[in-house]
Amino acid sequence: MKILTIDDEPVIAQLLEVILEQRGYEVCSAHSGMDGLRVFTQERPDLVLLDMQMPDMNGIQVVQELKKRCGERFVPVIFLTSQYDDELLADCIDAGGDDIVHKPFNQNILEAKLRAWERNIKTFNAMLVSHQNSLSALSRNTLTPEEIRGLFAWSEE
Repeated sequence: MKILTIDDEPVIAQLLEVILEQRGYEVCSAHSGMDGLRVFTQERPDLVLLDMQMPDMNGIQVVQELKKRCGERFVPVIFLTSQYDDELLADCIDAGGDDIVHKPFNQNILEAKLRAWERNIKTFNAMLVSHQNSLSALSRNTLTPEEIRGLFAWSEE
């Protein structure tokens, strides 16, 4: 699974990179909101770890733009924040965030959440493929207007 980390604090960014790579994740990093959007478009990660507070764009602005760029893909965004303001955290989820991890983060909790989201991504993608296959089969079985008229042509005679 490829994870994009977007955090302007170099120590946090490096710590996340080390932890994630040690667990076998492929990591790409960005250090600002704008850079994160660029890397997201280029790298197409499976999951994003997003800092709430950054100098150029806040996390809410970034997540809203990320979700627009997902298209039909399901890409969970986990906010990393030192904020404990319930209203602000609710705003993060309402804007498109999928989960929150508080800084300083507990490595075990972060890893457990990543495993859970990895399971969710696999389930969602399997459902998406199944639905796409069903729609494809349905479209092959759909008659065109000309074919429908042809079926009833005998009744016009």
